[in-house]
Amino acid sequence: MKLMKIMWILLLFIIIVGLFYPLVGWIVPVLMIILLVTAFKRKRYFCSTMCPRGSFLSMFIRTKRASPKLFHKTGFRLVILLVFFVLFTLRMMRTEMILEQLGLAFVMICLASTILSVILGLIYSSRTWCVICPMGLVQEGINKIKK
Repeated sequence: MKLMKIMWILLLFIIIVGLFYPLVGWIVPVLMIILLVTAFKRKRYFCSTMCPRGSFLSMFIRTKRASPKLFHKTGFRLVILLVFFVLFTLRMMRTEMILEQLGLAFVMICLASTILSVILGLIYSSRTWCVICPMGLVQEGINKIKK
């Protein structure tokens, strides 16, 4: 739990420093790999113990309105996953596989999803993003396969 209280610093580091030094963006796929590995431990283990965005949202947003029921539907969450995957793939295709450009692509997807998560957090509750988070859905899928 102590780790979760400071992980928000990593999110800000990736976004702020990553805009100037794009190679910092390579922290994002490392976190994704950690997320995938920990998914075998317990459902959404990464989310509850080490997610930088979740830490940030819990630390700085204090709203507690219910998120829309639509956000909890698997079909809607799959659409969000697909949209993020398509946008990320399109961004990757424009990088020419240059390490700095790839790093910046990771930074930009992190920035975009953080902006969206803050907006949702201010409208509904601090962790509304977590309900529709594409990586959370992937973790849940791995956990179901594991069983």
